[in-house]
Amino acid sequence: MTTAPARPAPVQFPPHIGGCLKPAIAHAQAGRLGLALECVAAAAVADIQHHQQTFLSDASRAALLCDLYAELFSMAGITPHAALAGAAIAPSQPLRLLYIVSSLVDGQAASANIARLCQLHHPARFDPHILCVEEFTQRRPALGFLKYPDAPSARVGAKVIASLPSGSLTLLEPTGDLLAGAREAIAAARSLRPQIAVFVGSPACPVQAACAFARVAPRQINMNIGVPLPVRGIDHIVYNSPRRQAQDQPHLAPRNIASSSVETSGGDARAGLAAIPEPRGPLGVPADALLLVSAGNRLPQRMLAGSFASDLAAFLASRPDVWWVGVGPGDFTDVLRLLGPRAVAAGPRADIRGVVKAADIYLNEYPEGGGNTIIEAMGCATPVVAGDFGLRHAQHIGAALSDHTSITSCDAYWREVERLAANPVAREALGQRQQRRALESLDYHVIALAYEREFVPAAAAARAAIPA
Repeated sequence: MTTAPARPAPVQFPPHIGGCLKPAIAHAQAGRLGLALECVAAAAVADIQHHQQTFLSDASRAALLCDLYAELFSMAGITPHAALAGAAIAPSQPLRLLYIVSSLVDGQAASANIARLCQLHHPARFDPHILCVEEFTQRRPALGFLKYPDAPSARVGAKVIASLPSGSLTLLEPTGDLLAGAREAIAAARSLRPQIAVFVGSPACPVQAACAFARVAPRQINMNIGVPLPVRGIDHIVYNSPRRQAQDQPHLAPRNIASSSVETSGGDARAGLAAIPEPRGPLGVPADALLLVSAGNRLPQRMLAGSFASDLAAFLASRPDVWWVGVGPGDFTDVLRLLGPRAVAAGPRADIRGVVKAADIYLNEYPEGGGNTIIEAMGCATPVVAGDFGLRHAQHIGAALSDHTSITSCDAYWREVERLAANPVAREALGQRQQRRALESLDYHVIALAYEREFVPAAAAARAAIPA
């Protein structure tokens, strides 16, 4: 007697995913492919930005959305390039390395990371260029389903753009729908004739997905920024989390996608050595207070997504000598109302190090927290407390970077905060230990070399694919 193979369980779509995919199918059936693309992208945006990746929790789920993209691209007549797009070069020449990004934003970790990598890549090995496809800003005319703010990179990323090497950026205009944007991006990428294309994106990036699917370089890599982009055409995914890479590898192998990991996409740890503490007086914080600090681009939302804000409020209530400062953009009204009078919203900073270095302890928020801000705090020798709260990237990256993987509960987290608050010697020792780790293992100079090592196999394959 033979046993029939078990059928895979049907995927249960949560409402925020199903509510986007249902109109995507209807638009596709009616031939409105641009609108269908918007709907699939909206599903990913909603899950990543508002639902802590409850659906896109592993590569198999990300692949479902990527396969929908592939079907829509094929329906639109976008097909993988029959001939590889790399320019023929001599073995002694550097390889053209094309980073494809959705946008460039001042203060955004992904933008800062790519800018620094472009500055640090060894010129004898790689010739880096950035293609910004502008898919995270309001398009002209405005999209019909997926709404973005009017935030073009030329305005919101002016400082990042100014930091780039001369001639290293191609910036597209956000005109037409996403399908038009995809076609323009594919043509622009191919015209640059890269040997390696690195996609800094997720399933929330349909224009990047189209470029990968169409094949714009002999070797194509996804630099995973939290949720992978396992669309057809991606050859390799480089994770920032070894744990997530191990979790996703079984889902990637059947798709012929290789994977590896680099511990982080980097941080400017060295700058912390020269940072000058910001005076506490203008912040409204007493000079003799024990000061806690947190920082992030989405700090208010993340603090209120779980129990972090209420747990911090309880700690402040138990310690009248303790103050807290939050650094970053956004509306802190609900956070401050919960925390009470010894909490301050310092607003956004182009450089958070002055406030961080003025503090006694850096607190990474949970259940999701930052990564680059952790490295910046470690570089300042301000002791960091972070927790390991789950498999998703943002749930554990702070703990992985700061060596706090033993903190797996809120109680353990606050016990560590209390220990450090009560012991200045312990604070100094932890701060110095974390600073050494940041300088030796997490700084951009170290990480740029680590990525180059990851690109070496792709470089060899790209050279082999280029006609002599």
